[in-house]
Amino acid sequence: LFNAARQLILGGATFGNLMGKGPAEGREFKVKVEIGLLDSSKSLVTYQDMSSFLTIFQVSGSIAESLCSAPIPNITAKADYLHQRLFNLTLPPNLDDDNAAMVIALSVNKKMMLSAPTRVSRESFLLALGIANFKGKPCDLCVNSVLY
Repeated sequence: LFNAARQLILGGATFGNLMGKGPAEGREFKVKVEIGLLDSSKSLVTYQDMSSFLTIFQVSGSIAESLCSAPIPNITAKADYLHQRLFNLTLPPNLDDDNAAMVIALSVNKKMMLSAPTRVSRESFLLALGIANFKGKPCDLCVNSVLY
């Protein structure tokens, strides 16, 4: 599970073979999770200025096409406890429609339902996203840290 977190710290983690549910049924996606600055114009940066940035790609054959013109900040996720591979990506309420119109179209109430290939890959994704959204020093993370 911690391989995703390690990759995230080293420059981003990509999760593939995610199948869409709901309006996205029948589509395959891959999602890249990165950590970045919310406002790059600040001269003094704190850990509170950091956030997750997700780029969502639709995969067709061997071609992955981005569904957003720029990475989307502040996405959160919630696991479906009844189904071991399902989870919802919750888009931020202030999401720019021009940046992510296709992602919004494939969502219901700004929630995009996806199915991971395995429970372990779902948990790896949720762990990576939780670490990317963590509003503290990465060195303060431990097995008892609450990420969601």
